[in-house]
Amino acid sequence: VGQQSSDVVEKVDRLQNLQNSLQKVTNLLSNKEKTQFCIVTIPTVLAVAETERLVTSLQEQNIQVNHVIANQVITSSEESKKAYLGSISEEQQGMMSEIQKLADGKGLNVVKVPYFDAEVRSVFGLKILGDVLFPPVAATTK
Repeated sequence: VGQQSSDVVEKVDRLQNLQNSLQKVTNLLSNKEKTQFCIVTIPTVLAVAETERLVTSLQEQNIQVNHVIANQVITSSEESKKAYLGSISEEQQGMMSEIQKLADGKGLNVVKVPYFDAEVRSVFGLKILGDVLFPPVAATTK
């Protein structure tokens, strides 16, 4: 009985220490003199929605947010667009070779999904993606 009581006291102490530590972190995060969040996102529909949720949540917790950094922004110049797409395409080609080697070595099939000009959203978008991943089988005639 004495050992069980000692174990309970030890666990309660550990929980209290954890609670104290969490309170210190909470106090630090909500101290606007010492701490602020700087959110980094990318300009896509999903990322922006997540960023909005994060900002709202942080503000509800009284945590200071002053900046949002938008990463991977493609500037409007044609030269910049071509350079970016060329770089991405080149990198993808090299990685596709690696994926194919992996697949060949493990007896797997590689299905390539093309880049869509918009994020895949909604039932319609998922249907198009599904048709690329799993092409409809042509009906056979008897």
